[in-house]
Amino acid sequence: MKLTLPKGKAIYCLIIAFFIFYAFNTTFQDYFYGSRQNGIILILIATAIGVAYCLITKGIKPHMNIEYFWYLMAIFSIYNNQDLVHDSQSRWLLPMAGIALIFILKREICWHNSFVIVFRFMVMMHAFFTIFFYIFKGLYLNYFINILPGDHAALLSWFNSGYMPGITTHYSTNGIYLGLGLILVMTDLIRIRSIKKGNHAKVVFEFIFVFVALLLTAKRAHILFAIMAMIMMYYVYNSNHKISRAINIIGIIIVAALFVAVLIPFVPTLQRVLGRFFENDTSDLHGRAYLWEYAFAQFKTSPWIGIGWGGFKHRYFNVIGSYSSNSDFVDAHNVYIQLLCEQGIVGLSLFIVAAFGTFFMTCKLLKELRTSKIPSSKQEQCLLTLSIGIQSFFLMYCMTGNCLYDCECFFVYIASCTLMYSLRYKIWRESNARKKSRVADVSSRIELRRGTPVLGA
Repeated sequence: MKLTLPKGKAIYCLIIAFFIFYAFNTTFQDYFYGSRQNGIILILIATAIGVAYCLITKGIKPHMNIEYFWYLMAIFSIYNNQDLVHDSQSRWLLPMAGIALIFILKREICWHNSFVIVFRFMVMMHAFFTIFFYIFKGLYLNYFINILPGDHAALLSWFNSGYMPGITTHYSTNGIYLGLGLILVMTDLIRIRSIKKGNHAKVVFEFIFVFVALLLTAKRAHILFAIMAMIMMYYVYNSNHKISRAINIIGIIIVAALFVAVLIPFVPTLQRVLGRFFENDTSDLHGRAYLWEYAFAQFKTSPWIGIGWGGFKHRYFNVIGSYSSNSDFVDAHNVYIQLLCEQGIVGLSLFIVAAFGTFFMTCKLLKELRTSKIPSSKQEQCLLTLSIGIQSFFLMYCMTGNCLYDCECFFVYIASCTLMYSLRYKIWRESNARKKSRVADVSSRIELRRGTPVLGA
């Protein structure tokens, strides 16, 4: 017997809003929640409430879909979990809370607008302060930096070197926020023809605003991955214009290059950004190559099931006597290699099926919507376009970052995957309703014919 509760659709909106707010404000956890631990506890409470509410109101419908590979991956990560052994549970609990978000939201669409609204607000806030503090350097150096005393030295070094951290504790984190944000505003730019003419200038301004802020971080990987993700978005969205889309992509690249060339004299930092793409500095690569070599060495000790979730950093600690050689390298800076090391061939395979299966399924669904094989609204098409962009960014960033373990990126990514899951569920439900309606209509016609008297009988 299913317990009847009030509809309470607001609970889904509040949960997604809190997850995105948390992801974009990890810098200020001590101020918002009292401590990092309190923030994690609140995330776990929100997750527990969401899961319990879904179990009570919707129950479990066991039909195998691609998202179930995320659940299998979460279950597999419990075995020999080194974060639990070494009492560093948060590095495991936050990704698991993200995976639980799939179960909470995948059968609802009411949360979509809340996700986009909070996401957009957070992106614009970080873009604003990145540009603001670049212009008013004194305010950053004399006031803001003192709010984060534990990160004062690193922030000062990055800021003076031209890597704008904005209001985060690391310019790489700022690059994540703005890279994801650029993908969000690109969604509006792609569909600009369907937007009221009076809002065209606003859409273009938002894109330029976030793009400039991202350039100021001087993060090569984030800039490159965001650009490649936007090209993928445009390519799939224009599935119904196969010839013109290639020409348009070339034109967009040329216009973007000209825009940056015009902007360089006014923003000298851009010269440093472009220079970083061509400089012969391989220090980052060499540092990460050592981590990857160590991860492969650990993988060989247990190739099928790995050394346990979180095992890389704990074994790395035993080698150098610290969890980080320079307060930065805690994880392997390559999700695929680290999963292979910690979860073995089995765990990595589950991740690949879940992540890439979701990506290809999203592309396929958007193509079907754009070519009118499935009836849909413009909003649904745009949400899937956004999902493709964020998934593309995440899958590329997995090659150089720790985005599976960092909630700043993973929460947004998992929400984008769930956009597709929930839209696919809605389409499936509507399709079933139409089939039932057609069957009922045919049955009623048969009954009418049977009940009609034959003339002349």
